[in-house]
Amino acid sequence: MPDAAPEPKPLRTLKQRAAALVQIAQNDELKCLLADWEETVRFETSRIERKETLSYHVKNEIYQLIGFFIVFQGVILTTVSQSNNLRCENWWSPFALSAIATIVTLGGVVLKSFDYVKWRNGAKQLQRHVKVLKMQINYLKLHGKDFDFVEHCCINQKVRPKRLELSAKDRIIAGIFVFLVVALIGFAAIVLVSCRAILCPP
Repeated sequence: MPDAAPEPKPLRTLKQRAAALVQIAQNDELKCLLADWEETVRFETSRIERKETLSYHVKNEIYQLIGFFIVFQGVILTTVSQSNNLRCENWWSPFALSAIATIVTLGGVVLKSFDYVKWRNGAKQLQRHVKVLKMQINYLKLHGKDFDFVEHCCINQKVRPKRLELSAKDRIIAGIFVFLVVALIGFAAIVLVSCRAILCPP
């Protein structure tokens, strides 16, 4: 009589998981631990969604600031070029308006950029925490009463790095912010020089 074929690994894992869940249900300590971790995952996931939403709104606010800045500078330049009341001695008034708008916009973009980085990094830290918790939950559900708290601590230390590292996407975003600041300064300089050149032709 041929030997029975060994059970496939997915089936063995499923049976092991079912047995572990029964052990957890019969152990108050493990049952409370599992419930606490699952509740923490739900709570942290909601916090991640909130921080990601806030970072998205901040990014849109940066785009709006830049849009308003470009429109305002365009209005100044159009007014200077079409006005019959402005003379060379008045060149400083549109120049001052343009300079003030540039300073305010740059300050707003920089502050909003810091907010964006803060919310984005906060979400990434929570995601790593949730990743650790999910690994622990899966480990607990797979091993039941054989759950090893020492190994769980090792997993926690291994997955959670001491500091956040910049990903390729983060570097691209940082490069875009730097480019935006430089572009705003360059655009403002062109408008300022144009106002002077229009009102005080050689």
